[in-house]
Amino acid sequence: MPTRRRGKLLLAQRANVDCYPPVLHQIRLLGPSYESTVVDSIAVSERDDLHTDPEVRRLRIRERRLDGPASLLHRTARAFAFAHEYKRELAASPDVAIAYDADTAALLLRSRTSSTKRVVHLHETLDESSIGRSTRIATRRLKKSLDRADLVTIPDAHRANMVSSACELAFEPLVVMNCPLLVSQLPTSRLIPALRERGIVTSNIAHYQGAIGPDHYLDTIISSMKQWPDDAVFVMVGGADEDYLQRLREQASALGLAERVIWLGRVPYRELFSYSVGAAVGLSFFQSTNDNFRYAAGASNKRFEYAALGIAQITGAGIGVEEIFGRTGHAVMLDRLDPRSMGEAIGALLSDPNRRTEMGERARRAHLSVNNYERQFAPVISRFDSWRGAGR
Repeated sequence: MPTRRRGKLLLAQRANVDCYPPVLHQIRLLGPSYESTVVDSIAVSERDDLHTDPEVRRLRIRERRLDGPASLLHRTARAFAFAHEYKRELAASPDVAIAYDADTAALLLRSRTSSTKRVVHLHETLDESSIGRSTRIATRRLKKSLDRADLVTIPDAHRANMVSSACELAFEPLVVMNCPLLVSQLPTSRLIPALRERGIVTSNIAHYQGAIGPDHYLDTIISSMKQWPDDAVFVMVGGADEDYLQRLREQASALGLAERVIWLGRVPYRELFSYSVGAAVGLSFFQSTNDNFRYAAGASNKRFEYAALGIAQITGAGIGVEEIFGRTGHAVMLDRLDPRSMGEAIGALLSDPNRRTEMGERARRAHLSVNNYERQFAPVISRFDSWRGAGR
């Protein structure tokens, strides 16, 4: 029986895809059936690690590094360069094209490649209140044209309902939650050796991973530490603005906690889980400053990552979060995010290893059965397979 030809797949977004685990997961899962080309941009503020396999073709828009904010002229030139490269790739009529942001999706849906199946995967909501002028224009265009897509995928059910209503879609978007790929075996911990190198030996490790900034209540967590066990430490793993990080250090020092607040820096995504394994409690809080934080139950990578590793976690209550993590006993839910409430909840969980173990085991079982990207993305792969079958 002849082997079926691998299709041509084009994936594109304005930002660096190596900072977006869902894109990396999709590339990997579609690899057996498609030859992939990725159009994106080189990171400016983060190390430029490549997380795709060598066989994945990468077309990257280079830009001059700047000391300050990019000028309007610079941003416009970059947008034109990206659009030019993307349109050229679309003109080659790939079998499937996936766009991940409003600007790229608007270009995709305006293209005239009738033989290409057009897929829009929206990382973010279509909220126009906190984006630049050009993206706002693209978002408005996208709202009028999203129904032209052959498939729309969104990581959160509530976001999907919002988008379906705003764009008057005749079909329901597929919800693909931002779970990690299946973690069949836990990695060896790099976290514990990293702490021992700093002279820290304790099992009471509260942990945060991801972008380190004011939207995640990190200052409140530090203020809550007075109510934790005396040997407990707070470890942060992720990229940080130096000025904000210095404010956290000064706060910890003022509270007499300088030795118990540790920043391990940003690590490559392929190593991230090894810097989580060994933590007693994972912490994930979001300020509801925009729709992306308000409707993040299925979109928050870190909640699902802690669950995959069997780490008990404490998170903020929010729309959809109770259904996925609270009722199932995968996390402690906090309605109030103040130092006292956080301190009591974190201190209680750090002091109860049996409860932590049971919670982590429940969360990990859910990861192995449902909350993994292979399971979440399976309906999309089935849709792609049907397109390939129809084209034979």
